[in-house]
Amino acid sequence: MSRSSSSKSDTMIKTSFKIICFVSILLIILPVSWAEEEKHEQEIDWKNVTDINEQDITWVSTLNETMKWGDRINIKDRALGNFTIELTDLMKDATNSRIIGTLMTVTGENKRSQVMIGSNESQIVAFEAPLYDDEMKISAGIDGGRIWGRELFEPNISVQVYLRGKPDINISYNIYNEDPASNTNLNATFDLESNKLFYIQVSIENKGNATLNDALLDVNLTNFTIQEQIAVQREGVSFKYIGSSVVYDLNDLRAGDRRILNLSAVSPVSPVNKTFIIPMRLTGGDNKNIHYTFRIEKQLIVKPFIDVKKQVALYVNYSGADVLYVNELFKTLLTMKNHGNQDVMINLTDSVPDSFEYQTNENKSLNWSVTVPAKSSQTISYSIKPVKYRETVLIPKATARFELEGKIYSVESNDIEVKIIGSDVSITKDIKIDQQSNGIINATVIVNASNLGDQRVSLKIMDILPDNASLTNGTTSKENIFLEKNELYSYSYEISIPSGEEIILPAAKGYYIDFRTYLEKDSSRKEDIWRKIESNQPVIGLGQPTPAVAPENIGQKQENISLTNNENITQPTLAEKEERKTKLAIIKNFILKYIGSIVGKPEIEESQAASLIGIQPVIKRIEEMHSSFTWTVGWERQEDASASSGAWKVSGTPGSKVGVSFTGTGVALLYAAGPEGGTAGIELDGKAYPDIDMYSPIPESKINMTIASGLENTQHTLSITVSGKKNPAASNSFVVIDAVEVIQP
Repeated sequence: MSRSSSSKSDTMIKTSFKIICFVSILLIILPVSWAEEEKHEQEIDWKNVTDINEQDITWVSTLNETMKWGDRINIKDRALGNFTIELTDLMKDATNSRIIGTLMTVTGENKRSQVMIGSNESQIVAFEAPLYDDEMKISAGIDGGRIWGRELFEPNISVQVYLRGKPDINISYNIYNEDPASNTNLNATFDLESNKLFYIQVSIENKGNATLNDALLDVNLTNFTIQEQIAVQREGVSFKYIGSSVVYDLNDLRAGDRRILNLSAVSPVSPVNKTFIIPMRLTGGDNKNIHYTFRIEKQLIVKPFIDVKKQVALYVNYSGADVLYVNELFKTLLTMKNHGNQDVMINLTDSVPDSFEYQTNENKSLNWSVTVPAKSSQTISYSIKPVKYRETVLIPKATARFELEGKIYSVESNDIEVKIIGSDVSITKDIKIDQQSNGIINATVIVNASNLGDQRVSLKIMDILPDNASLTNGTTSKENIFLEKNELYSYSYEISIPSGEEIILPAAKGYYIDFRTYLEKDSSRKEDIWRKIESNQPVIGLGQPTPAVAPENIGQKQENISLTNNENITQPTLAEKEERKTKLAIIKNFILKYIGSIVGKPEIEESQAASLIGIQPVIKRIEEMHSSFTWTVGWERQEDASASSGAWKVSGTPGSKVGVSFTGTGVALLYAAGPEGGTAGIELDGKAYPDIDMYSPIPESKINMTIASGLENTQHTLSITVSGKKNPAASNSFVVIDAVEVIQP
């Protein structure tokens, strides 16, 4: 085989593969879309056509056109199909001097006829197939002159085409869970429960121009259980049962007639979601004995006969919202319904989110085996308790498994999204070895407490020393600690302990209460409602101590206990501290003199040395979601691709404020401006700074505005306030905060 033929073969294989994939996707996708729509069909049977008198025909004007010799026009009829009418010739009198008529050629699908029409006359078209006679009539009139002269002219022919009137039936139906005959404000459905009575309302209208004689409606309810049709008897329509169908005798449906029928049935029993079809067929004939069939069908989904509904008894003080409170019990209800005709053994399994605990009366697991009688329900209940704060939590679906005719089926309940409100405090404990000599370890113990919840809390921490340890500085316990949302409290104390063996420090114990709990509980039981927590247990061994994992994104409130104000708290004696300070000063002076000799300056300041050797300050960006930000009410987080981290916070509420705590020598604000931008008030450490106008005729993002520089390298607080003021050109007074940048030496 040649290389070119092999290449062509590969190309054909690849093309064929693509076609197969495309067709496969269509086969998967199309049935889904078809299931959402009604399916309409129409059939016309000409086998038993009979002759008809012209006076019994209703002619319907279909086309009015002006034609010239050789012109063609197209006609479409539901029964006859498509036709072309051609002005084939002009008929003249015996003298060939006067036009007296036209010759029309009518051509259709296997139908052809030539019609001679005198001026201002009409002719019924007679086709070569007689059964299509009396279906079309054409009239023609000559406009203007009719006399042939020495000059050639083209007369205009006014042509009108009439078609025999025929019935045109529009049939539709809807499914309801309640009787639409007694309630006209119901919504239709396409989902039915298993083994349940439902209602069908059928609408029939003759939009054609002729009567449909002896009309019969056949409603095929295969797979469904037929109910006695009392409603249609009241409407005066006779019916009969033929197999699994209900057939209604509608007599004659005249042009413009409209009928409404109401019937009912019982859905089948299905173990899974299953699609069923209810086809309907309306038949009848016209006065020429042409037989018509109009069909419609819809696809309906029948749900499993076992269904499970999940409910959580929500906290009543927060009506209108799905809210649970941390550390409180809430009842969960699982209701199983058996819509079938026989008892069913159900194995029900449920679960709770990771941040929840549960309590049951019957067993320790969330697994039950229950027999649910036919056409009845049973409810299982247990309690859940959120033990951790989460802004929103999805309560997962429960699963019910059952057996039917030797096969195992499963259905799922609904899931429930809830909001969690309450306090959630954690304690971590760490140890830092300061000095180890002469068999004694001097160490600093650091205790961190963080409020991860959304409620303000009161906290007390009780810590104790390990055996053989002595307290050299500070206190082990703290009381009357108040923590706001996302706030961290830290304190430390120093201990001395003999070395040589592994020592496990005791866990620090915490007790906290939020103010909502404090106010709502009985005052005689206040001590019982303090939540108890414990920290980790650091280890002092021959190697490094085990560090605690510090909570992330928490604003910090620190209290350092020390005998002096010096930063170095690791030396136990003042003499040793002074000795280290002297050594550091000598090293610093040596470095400054060395740099000065390189640049030709005998005396050089410390800050100049840093710039000369290329040491640049660090610029740290703090995003708006960091715990350093403290937001009051009125701010809304908005995602935007042009923001520093993909989102920023916006407020147009006058007085809304945000504070940012940072440590550094300078700070800049990143914000966005636009046509709706307002004015932001600025304060740094309580001192007013110039306002920032956030108006811009075009949207701008990541605008960097320096607030201050040259500050002391200590902790500062930047405050931004929505002033409610705006530029005269601005259409609103929105303030958009993206981030801050802090200069750290």
